[in-house]
Amino acid sequence: MKTLLSLLIAIHGMIHLMGFFKAFGLGSFSALSLPISRTSGIWWLIACLLLITALIFRWTVADYWWLPGAVAVLVSQVLIVQYWQDAKFGTLANGILLIACITGFAHHQLESKIHKERSLLIAAHKSLPTLRISDDLPGPVQKWLEFSGVDALQTVQTVYLTQKVRMKSKPGQSGWHQGTADQYFTLDPPAFHWAVELSLNPVLSLSGRDQFSRGQGDMLIKVASILPMVSVRNIPKLNQASMQRYLAEIVWFPWAGQSPYITWTAIDENTAQATMSYQGMSGSGTFSFAGSGEFIRFTALRYKEVDDTAEPVEWIIETRETKKINGINVPVKLSVSWRLEEGIWTWLELEITGLEYNSRIEVK
Repeated sequence: MKTLLSLLIAIHGMIHLMGFFKAFGLGSFSALSLPISRTSGIWWLIACLLLITALIFRWTVADYWWLPGAVAVLVSQVLIVQYWQDAKFGTLANGILLIACITGFAHHQLESKIHKERSLLIAAHKSLPTLRISDDLPGPVQKWLEFSGVDALQTVQTVYLTQKVRMKSKPGQSGWHQGTADQYFTLDPPAFHWAVELSLNPVLSLSGRDQFSRGQGDMLIKVASILPMVSVRNIPKLNQASMQRYLAEIVWFPWAGQSPYITWTAIDENTAQATMSYQGMSGSGTFSFAGSGEFIRFTALRYKEVDDTAEPVEWIIETRETKKINGINVPVKLSVSWRLEEGIWTWLELEITGLEYNSRIEVK
């Protein structure tokens, strides 16, 4: 889609350049039968330069390409109206570009919102003391921390990771939507901020974010960065579901296993239940480990929907591959499923493509 739009901008720009050439007698173009004054020719050149600027920005400063693009559409359409007999079909190109510019502006606004939220999240984090693995933890949890390698390094305070994701929007869907995501975590206070870009088809995309901060969940998902698909925040069922997500995802930063907000209860030699309590709310889940201590599975009764009639459903995360990153063994390929009445529905597969601990994080 990006390439096709760029091609349209380039062709549209060259057509406007023809108007400038004709006005100054630099060429003869049969498609332009009406005379063009030199003053109008300058405006045809301005429209061309604005389109070229938008094209360059599209590939270099993508967040702002829509600005010269929108001005170019305005100038172009005024010229088209003046030379309607020759240029009327340019209105179609301008219509497509206008829609793209509106989408680009909406995406810029969403990105600005995400940047501000992440800056606040990172600014609120507190430093934690270095912790050794406590003998008070259940045996399987101690083995997991030892397997992970956290005993050899200092406690982390912030985490940043990037992901490749494959997602399904409903049971029975055959194909996967492909996308990328990135996420920030803080350990104290416990919080996360996840942003995703997902391709629905060659034309439409889905953008959004899910966050847990100050004990509250907040989910915002938009089609083409414009049309709200999901917009819900600070509802008790969502807050608990967001807390359980944070709890499950500590497998990427195992230091949080010794957080004062989390308590553990052994179930057997390879399984333990974790309960997270924060801001007057609690959520639980069960961690399963291999004999070596490798994390293999997390399950919880979690709200899939957050309306008044919603009931918790079994939520399942399973490890597909574990790898050492920055000295820590973490799951890098996972699947996420719901156990529905008709069976297990795997709706998300993800792969960790980057993971940073305790770096001087600049919000991206």
